[in-house]
Amino acid sequence: MFISNVEIPNSTNHCILIPNVFTPNGDGINDKWEISNLNSFHNFEISIYNKWGRVMKTIKHGDDYWDGTVNNKLLPDGAYKYKLTIGEINHEGFVCIITERLPKGEYECNPYLSPAIFDDPYILYH
Repeated sequence: MFISNVEIPNSTNHCILIPNVFTPNGDGINDKWEISNLNSFHNFEISIYNKWGRVMKTIKHGDDYWDGTVNNKLLPDGAYKYKLTIGEINHEGFVCIITERLPKGEYECNPYLSPAIFDDPYILYH
């Protein structure tokens, strides 16, 4: 798992750690996408998008995690773009949902290399 380290200047909590993958398969391990130190900030917002650019979830202060669902239905495996805003700070990245247990090394969750996940990644940037 890779974790983005986002530094927040002029803050007592100088960084947050953002995991790029979680596995909401009910085994109790990494079932939620949780960002450390995020609720220390009262002015944050995260929007999570599907491959067509539609907002799947918006997280604001008070929300502790995302369980990979929309309207209580688990989203399919794949990469989802997120945009995080904390005051004047903006950060973008991808988070992958993986529910199937595949042999090590057989799952590529890279939006730039996986056309099955993102048919047209251009839409995510504009």
